[in-house]
Amino acid sequence: MITSNERGFDDESRSAPEQRASGAGMRRLALLCLILATALGVCAPSFAQAPGDNFGYRATPIWGQIPVLTILWQFSDTEPFPSDYRTTYSQLVFGGTATLKPSLAGELGFFDQASNGSFNFANAGIVGPLYARDIPGTALDESKLASADPATYFTTISRAAEAAGFNFRAFDRNGDGTLTRDELVINTIHSARQSHEFIATTHPAWIPPPTPVVGPVFNELGYAFTRLLGYVYRADSSTSPTTTRPLNLWFNGATGDNYSTGTSATIPAGYGLVGALGRMFNPAALAPLNTVAVYIWRNNLRKDYLLTTTSPTGAEATALQAKGYVFIRQDGFIFDPARAQPPGTVALYLWEGQGMIGGGQNRGIDFTLASGLRVRSQSVSIAQDVIHNLSGLAHEMTHYAGGVDVYGAGFAKNFRYSLMGALQAGRRVSHPDPMNKIIAGWVKPTVRTIGTSGTFDILASAISKNEQKAVVFYHPTRGNKEFFLLEYRYKAQLSARTDIEPLYGLWNAATADNWNTTSRIGGALFDARNPAAKYARTDGFIFKASLPRPVGTIPLYSWYNASNGDHFSTTNPVWAGTPFETRGGYVMQAISGYVHDPARPQPPNTLPLYSWFSPSRQDNFMTTDKGWTGTPTVSTRAPDYTCIRLEGYLEQGAYFNYDGAAFTNLHGIPDAGLAIWYVKIGADGIPLIVPARDGSGATLPGEIDRAVYIYPRDRRYGFSQELFKQSDGIVTVNWPDGTPSGLRLEVLTTDLTQPSLRVRAW
Repeated sequence: MITSNERGFDDESRSAPEQRASGAGMRRLALLCLILATALGVCAPSFAQAPGDNFGYRATPIWGQIPVLTILWQFSDTEPFPSDYRTTYSQLVFGGTATLKPSLAGELGFFDQASNGSFNFANAGIVGPLYARDIPGTALDESKLASADPATYFTTISRAAEAAGFNFRAFDRNGDGTLTRDELVINTIHSARQSHEFIATTHPAWIPPPTPVVGPVFNELGYAFTRLLGYVYRADSSTSPTTTRPLNLWFNGATGDNYSTGTSATIPAGYGLVGALGRMFNPAALAPLNTVAVYIWRNNLRKDYLLTTTSPTGAEATALQAKGYVFIRQDGFIFDPARAQPPGTVALYLWEGQGMIGGGQNRGIDFTLASGLRVRSQSVSIAQDVIHNLSGLAHEMTHYAGGVDVYGAGFAKNFRYSLMGALQAGRRVSHPDPMNKIIAGWVKPTVRTIGTSGTFDILASAISKNEQKAVVFYHPTRGNKEFFLLEYRYKAQLSARTDIEPLYGLWNAATADNWNTTSRIGGALFDARNPAAKYARTDGFIFKASLPRPVGTIPLYSWYNASNGDHFSTTNPVWAGTPFETRGGYVMQAISGYVHDPARPQPPNTLPLYSWFSPSRQDNFMTTDKGWTGTPTVSTRAPDYTCIRLEGYLEQGAYFNYDGAAFTNLHGIPDAGLAIWYVKIGADGIPLIVPARDGSGATLPGEIDRAVYIYPRDRRYGFSQELFKQSDGIVTVNWPDGTPSGLRLEVLTTDLTQPSLRVRAW
């Protein structure tokens, strides 16, 4: 008998307690899922190098593109996958080709942007829904969620996918009979749902925006606003008639259902009283003047009780019945929403939950398929609600790239400031913290010594460029394993631009050749079979060659010399040409796009693009790297590069601001400004587990966390707070033990809608 050895990260992504609607009984509970019930050993990611003097840079580099198999797994006692689930999931996770929209992976998706072009995922296929089957002769019904066996969960699902026709062996790229993480990873999406429900509430946190919002209106919990049901007397009202009774809110922690009702005698087991929402008229009384009736409906599959003004007959009733709701009873009367709000009343709003993040896991897996192929890789298991709560899946998939959790005790830390911290609801995704990006090699830090004064710029986290986005401040007495890390979290909305695309810089060590390309998927940039060709950086954004040339721009011509293996790009009009034209051994390839004319003043939010040449390497090199800013014919760099010319200016920006509001009306982060992170890492590059402390250095009871914290304005380490701005003056930063670090900073930028932040170190 082939056995399964399933072990791994034992990561459970959760949502933050800060997201709870205080007093409304809304709680974020982990999904009671089979794989969450069993604690497995932690499997730390393998590191290519110890941090050494590089402050963790590229400790776990994973370059290129990882194929992802998705398996939809249906349990018999849960809601079925919607008929359009595969299409919706594919668009949101892997992107589409017809219309450019936000997505996690794929062209210009979240991972492409967060990694600055160095890492992505490819859709290896979506299998299912496949159906969990009962195993004859056992005491349990394995077709049900509660009865599934955690020990064989991933093995069972993967073998079912192979039996359904998925060719795992096609992804064994090196033919060694074992699938590894760089060859294929598996997303298992199971059918369980939590808080797929309606809630009727008067709580102030659930008051919808006063002004219209384009598209659906979501709140911080990911619920969509439905409508105003009407008005009820305040719960503490002394003027409500004797014909009224309390309208109470009850909550079932196992199902995530909020149940609003005026009846207390028929509350099912499992529900606890949260509190009174107001007072409503009794159903036994005649309908009072200017009121409407409210009714209770029940959906057994969703496990949801619904209070609504929808009567058991009519078009609205038919729509509810189509969703699986069954009429239960009339529950009373409330004031008519079409009339003016009566004195002493509060509004009763109806919201619909799309399903909560619940819990997810990324596990190391090691088992053998029926075909004999060994699968020694990683797998995510998460509920189907991820299409409504993308941060959960983005968090788990970041573990494929070596991501480290920083949510800490109570799953509450770094809420919304890091994807690897406490998670948020809705279709919005915040970037990982800069330490996770540095470890993966997605961002290259600039290192400064505490006590060194001067001004410097930090590009926003959403900008598609991997330099100038993280600044390390360290003290020699503390070494390179404990330091402060500066980042500019950028909240300003960036719309989807269809006129620009990233210009990447690559380096081929075998031919000593630097070159630039706009190619993303399927080319050398993400080709793991060509280890010599490495992604080096994102230089910025270039105007697309396929569109008319914008005013004030000039063409960037690309040439290639096969004899010396040199790629050559320039805006010099002397090298203007047409494809396949030859000149001095070089063949014209294409116009890569258009850049801002260097003869004109530099436009705002652009980066200068310089070209260099090395005679010994016969290498033409073009870059926006700040370290390669030069004076033509004068500046030199090792081994023998000379600055040739300023080619023009590239746009700095991003297609979608995933730290903003790429998917919904909700912002990804709560605040914009300078984030000061405290970092302490171990010899293996993983952040250490240390106690969180308050501003005086005292240990916070029960707070044990990964040592990657935002330094908060109230000086309580381990908690996300508002970020630092120009109005804060000079900020004096302490170590977690309360002793002064010597680091004093001042934000000089006043306009936080700009994608670059200027900071002074004193």
